[in-house]
Amino acid sequence: MSDTGSELDCDGGLRVQARYVIAAVPFSVLRNIAISPTLRGEQADAVQRMPYHNQSQVWMQVKRPYWEEDGIDASLSRPTGP
Repeated sequence: MSDTGSELDCDGGLRVQARYVIAAVPFSVLRNIAISPTLRGEQADAVQRMPYHNQSQVWMQVKRPYWEEDGIDASLSRPTGP
C-alpha cells in the first residue's frame, strides 16, 4: 500500500492494482496474508491475539413482547461457563 494505491498478488500469479482495498476476512485468515507495510501496534496485536469461540444464535417469534413487562432487555444474551 502506498499513497497512490495498493497492489494485490494473488494465487496463480494474478496481480491487481487498486486505489483502495477492503479485506473482509477473519483474523485467523488475515494472520496468513502478507501485508506490506506490515501492521503495527494495536492493529497487529489485535490480529495476532483475537480469540475465536463457538457461537450459537436462536431466533424466536413470540405472540407478545413479554420481556418488556419483566423489565428485560430485548437483546439479552446469556454467557455460558464459569
